[in-house]
Formats: sequence, structure tokens, C-alpha cells
Amino acid sequence: MSKPGSQRIARKPRSTWKKTNFRQQLQVDEPVASPTHFYGQGLPNVDTEALTGKLIVLEGADGSGRSTQIRKLVDWLEGNGHAAVQVGIKRSTLVSEELEKAQEGNILSHTTMSLFYATDFADQLENIIIPALSAGFIVIADRYIYTLMARDMVRGMDQRWVTNLYGMALVPDAVFLSGRFSLSADSAEPVQEPNPGLLGKWHGPWAEPRHV
Repeated sequence: MSKPGSQRIARKPRSTWKKTNFRQQLQVDEPVASPTHFYGQGLPNVDTEALTGKLIVLEGADGSGRSTQIRKLVDWLEGNGHAAVQVGIKRSTLVSEELEKAQEGNILSHTTMSLFYATDFADQLENIIIPALSAGFIVIADRYIYTLMARDMVRGMDQRWVTNLYGMALVPDAVFLSGRFSLSADSAEPVQEPNPGLLGKWHGPWAEPRHV
């Protein structure tokens, strides 16, 4: 005979009608698990099957509305109960300050600057992106390897060398392009073209954007 008060009260299953109804109103499909893998050799000792989070990348030139879109996306995700983490170019605690100083002097070769940016990315990949994905977070990247690779190749770096260098990168779950831009050979920087605010989607690092 069980003691008084020792019986557990069966909890009712949590209702999901609100989220389901919300997705139906926005015509958003239920999330589907996607395989996570690297573009190339990747990082050692990383079990990609354990990366249960999502990596979303927003690319675009300065002034294209990229930062605004990221801010709205993060607010929406967090407002709907999703933990989000932001990363971006020159945000590594390891080399971000040194990278800023190196740009001021304009004394480093293209190869050295390329390796500097690659170090900045690798540090965030190993210490922020992968741990966050392992914990089930949604990682929002304010630009990704596509910007870095484009800059390197415009500056005359060998495409095969650059491709191999960024083979450590994870393939994102989604990549969006904010605005239209081209690369200027003079400045090696994205140049904004007319019709800003147009959002496109890349399916690969060298694929043409498909506007959605």
C-alpha cells in the first residue's frame, strides 16, 4: 500500500497548438533535420552528427540592410523561444584587435592578411559556432567564408589555395544575400548596386543567388 501523497500526478502533455497554428498562419513548414558537414577537411575531433543546432548566414555589402535583417531575425527567434548566437568577421577574441591594427598600417602581404582573416574565422568556428551548434543553438553569421573567399580571389589569390584554406568551414543550413552587390577590383570590397533590400539565397559558395 502506497503512502499518502506518494503517488505521482500525471502531467498533461504540453500543448503545441499555438506553435503549430502560428506556423500555419505564416505558411512555414515544420523544421526538418539536415545533415551537417564540412566543405573540406573540417576540424579534427568534431562529431557533426552531434551538431543539433542550425547555422544561418546573411551576406551582403555594407548599407544593404544586412545588420537590420540580422537584428530582426534574432529578435524573432528569441521572442519565439529559440536561443541564438551571433558571429561575424573580425569578432574573434584571439586576433580581432591585431587584425584592426594590421589594416591600419597596410604593410602586410595579401597572403598574410588572408591567413589573418582565416584565423579570425577558425577561432570563432572552434570556440563559438561548433559549441553553440552542439548545444542546439541557432547561430547567425554576419557574413561568412564567402565574403572572405571573394576578397582573396579579387586580390589575386589562387582559388584552389583559398578553397582549401576554408575547407574547415561548416556548410550552413541556409545562406541569404541581402541586396545586390558586385566586387570592385580597385578596392576589393563589395560595392552596392541599385535595388537594395532584395533578399536572395545561396545554395553554395560559388552558386548564383536565387531571390526568395
